[in-house]
Amino acid sequence: MQYSIYRLVPVLTVALTLCGCSTLDSRIGIAFPGAGLTTTSIDTSVKSLDEFQRADPRQNLNLDVYGLSYHTDRNGIHNKQRDNEYNIGLGFGYKLYTNDKGSASIHAGFYNDSGHNWAKVAGLGYQFNLGKRWQLGAGLMAIQSRTYNNGLAFVAPIPLLTYDLGAAKLNIVFAPRFKQFNQFSVFGMYFSIPFMK
Repeated sequence: MQYSIYRLVPVLTVALTLCGCSTLDSRIGIAFPGAGLTTTSIDTSVKSLDEFQRADPRQNLNLDVYGLSYHTDRNGIHNKQRDNEYNIGLGFGYKLYTNDKGSASIHAGFYNDSGHNWAKVAGLGYQFNLGKRWQLGAGLMAIQSRTYNNGLAFVAPIPLLTYDLGAAKLNIVFAPRFKQFNQFSVFGMYFSIPFMK
């Protein structure tokens, strides 16, 4: 059976509305040709994000500066020569939307990983607000490096804790040991610096 994009739109609209992530105004009218649905109206309970969408895009753009790491298996990483914990690299993050509950963003970058290889990462994340300065969530990241998974790219959920320092954000990630994908559990740290405040 071939799926039409028109059948996915109402599902995505309802899902975004239920999680409080809708960027739509208070009532939505949508026509879906050939989907058996002519019009639907959905009340959204979240604050309108028109101001966020109209803002200068540079206000939503961050420079990600990698980073340091700490591996829990100190002997294992030394024996396997995976003990590089100065993981220099750069990336970009872009905030897709934000509201009182949290924010979603996309990230892409590269860094010198624990095996002294260049790791490339890209993905989508969501974080819940925990007070004014803390956020907790995870990213679904695509990762490729000769250090991980025998050099084959893979996708993994990566927990992320963020503290807003004002001029920059401090991010802590955790990648657990998991089969051949990641042989050693590791904590990582990097900073996100906004282009505009």
